[in-house]
Amino acid sequence: MYDILIKLKTQIRQYDKKIIYIIQKIIQNLNKMNKLLQTAITRSTFFAKQSRFSTTPDQFSVVTKKAGDNTNYPKNGDKVTVHYVGTFTDGKKFDSSRDRNQPFQFILGAGQVIRGWDEGVGKLSLGEVATITCPYQYAYGERGYPGVIPPKATLLFEVELLSFKK
Repeated sequence: MYDILIKLKTQIRQYDKKIIYIIQKIIQNLNKMNKLLQTAITRSTFFAKQSRFSTTPDQFSVVTKKAGDNTNYPKNGDKVTVHYVGTFTDGKKFDSSRDRNQPFQFILGAGQVIRGWDEGVGKLSLGEVATITCPYQYAYGERGYPGVIPPKATLLFEVELLSFKK
């Protein structure tokens, strides 16, 4: 009987060692997963700050493709100079200042351009290139622009802020 108890005690110790080993491995894996999760959170936060992505309920958005100086931003009333390429959501281009090799100028916030431009270009820093997504409410509305922009069209603009002045 004593021998059986000794064997049992030895087996329990072996099982205890195995259980402890398994628990240690689980803890190591949890620590690795925690580090990966922290890295993912840090990277996504960094990306969000770098992209300066912003969205309104209407799905108007400004997504940075190339960072600008992150210091100089135009204000309403400034004369801004931009290059742009306008496309539909299917990728079809409808207009481009780059194709004409002629930058476009307008007074920011004066209503000289579509609402999406007045709001979106004001979020760009000098030298920044961004995609501005303009649902029809921020573009040419329910009527569109006959012969060019269909009614209720969502438009995408790749815009580069070249300069601005008061």
